[in-house]
Formats: sequence, structure tokens, C-alpha cells
Amino acid sequence: MPEPLAVWIWRLFALYVAVGVLVAIWRQFRGVDPEDPDVRAGSWGFRVLITPGLVALWPLVIRSARPAPPHTAHDEPIGRPAPPRRVHLVAVIVMILVSLAALAAGWTSRPDAAQTEVVD
Repeated sequence: MPEPLAVWIWRLFALYVAVGVLVAIWRQFRGVDPEDPDVRAGSWGFRVLITPGLVALWPLVIRSARPAPPHTAHDEPIGRPAPPRRVHLVAVIVMILVSLAALAAGWTSRPDAAQTEVVD
């Protein structure tokens, strides 16, 4: 018998969180942002506070882990480009669809209130 959709959704969510935890540990020990001196000098309390964000946003964290392009002394400092908005839109759509699928799977798997007997 195939497993309910909700079980698969939870497994995918657990896999996403597990990868996020590994990425967060990697970034905590490698350095959260080696380019930013304020973050580099951050305390362990600061690092603990940003860990949930690293776990939740690990695809963007990995994407931003690329080294900054080299520049010469006469160039203006190169800032980070804004993250692409298309990625944000896709992430929001995926989160909404996964939430609706989990809600529908939970709704359809619950026993109907009219069929359950109340025992006094």
C-alpha cells in the first residue's frame, strides 16, 4: 500500500532541514561572511541567533558562498548584487503549494466527524 502524501512531504521537509543543518554548521565554522568585518567579529551568541535563518535559507547561503570577484585598488568596492527576485517568487510559490498539499493530505486522512462515535 502506498504511503500517504503527508508522509512523503514530511520526509522531504526532514531532508531539507538536515541539509540546512549541515550547511549551517559548515558556514559557522568556515565563517558566516568573510567579506563583512562586523559579521566576522560576531560573537557566538550572534551565530546562534542566525543559525535558524541559515538552516531555512540554505540554498541562498550556498549560492552566496562563491568568492567575490577580484578588484584592484583603484576600483570602487564591489558590493553584492541583489538576490534575484525570480528565485524568491519560485520559493514562495513552492512553499504555498507544499503547505496546501500538506493541508489537503491531512484533511483527507482525518476521520469524518460525523462517523466517529462519542463515548460517554
